[in-house]
Amino acid sequence: MLSFLGLEKMQVTDRTLTLLLADQNNARRASAWKRAKALGRASIYDLIHEHVRQELWERLHKVAEPSFDVPGRGSTGPIPRADLWELIEGALSQPGATERFEAGLRELILRRTNASEADLRPLEKDISRVVTSLFGRMLPVSETRRLLGNEALLERAKVAEPLRRTLLSDPLSAIPLPKGSSVDVTELPAILALRCILHGLGERWDHILLDEAQDFQPLLYRLLAQATRPGQLTALGDLSQGLAGYKGPANWEEVQQALGGADVSFLPMTYRSTAPISEASARIAATYSKVIHSEHIGREGDPVQLLEGELDTVAGHVQALQDAGYANIALVTRRTIDAQRLPDALAPFDLDVQAITEPQHRYKGGLVSIPVQYAKGLEFDGCVVMDADPQSYDPGTEYDSRLLYVAASRGLHHLAFYSGGGFHPLVQGA
Repeated sequence: MLSFLGLEKMQVTDRTLTLLLADQNNARRASAWKRAKALGRASIYDLIHEHVRQELWERLHKVAEPSFDVPGRGSTGPIPRADLWELIEGALSQPGATERFEAGLRELILRRTNASEADLRPLEKDISRVVTSLFGRMLPVSETRRLLGNEALLERAKVAEPLRRTLLSDPLSAIPLPKGSSVDVTELPAILALRCILHGLGERWDHILLDEAQDFQPLLYRLLAQATRPGQLTALGDLSQGLAGYKGPANWEEVQQALGGADVSFLPMTYRSTAPISEASARIAATYSKVIHSEHIGREGDPVQLLEGELDTVAGHVQALQDAGYANIALVTRRTIDAQRLPDALAPFDLDVQAITEPQHRYKGGLVSIPVQYAKGLEFDGCVVMDADPQSYDPGTEYDSRLLYVAASRGLHHLAFYSGGGFHPLVQGA
């Protein structure tokens, strides 16, 4: 999206994720989740479209009615605003309104003067001036932010009061912005929508394949539907793993609606992990998801282990796994700071732990400590879920249950939960 918008040098933030992972205030977390979900609605496209329409209406009544003198062909005379508005409405019927309006204006001039395209060459600057006076200065980032942060503009765009309140809220005020220009992942689809309305999405792709489809906003699906032919988009995902569920769809029906229709097929069988791991992770997912991997291939394996006490318990367990031939082992933490601390904490037990604490870090195998948000998408021979207690994963917060599910489903052959004192209720029966 950054490349498409020409914003490659901008820093990208995900302040909602930062807040969800670090903030202990559940009300603030819920508010941040709600706002991010609102920004990703497919209907945001219509909101932005109406804003552009209203903006063009106001601009149209601030400019003089243009006239064009075609050398050797005569004059169009002043073009009435009503005719220009008809051109604008027609241009807004499809993406790429700016270019469509300019093409419509040229056709109108040709029709009124009986001129040819070659006759319009001396008028290029005049035509461009009219297009700019109406469509200019609506830059995707600044214009989208102007709309989403201005109650009067939202009201003018006919946004319902509850949605206005949500969009104007600022639950992320405590999360600092980076120095320099930045754009947040939650606002990128809306920015891209404005760009699409004004300039389109370029040429269409033959087919689009999305992995981790549960992490794409419905608004983004609506845009992607315009980037290929109907029926030429395949989305593969698992809603249970919606660690970025504040951006993704609540259900696949939302995706169907955003695409204007789609077939949905479910794969109930999981082939990845052993039966004990599959059953333990499915039990967690069942608390918040109606669509889970309810079946497994029946591959038996180690029973799920519960480890209590001091860190020497974890160290002894990891050493036993290594002695048993487990090569790739992950210690999955709730917080990034805990993943950073574990290598030093386990060094006295002769364990060489590599910390993965950045999204760019490439996993190369061995024993690692890794926060749950970076473990998503990775697989390990053995997995130990650290701090599997209600203090680290709040039982009353769906997002924390999602995190616990992601952590528990990382192991292929072996899974253990560790707690220094008291296990999470979803872990106790494992």
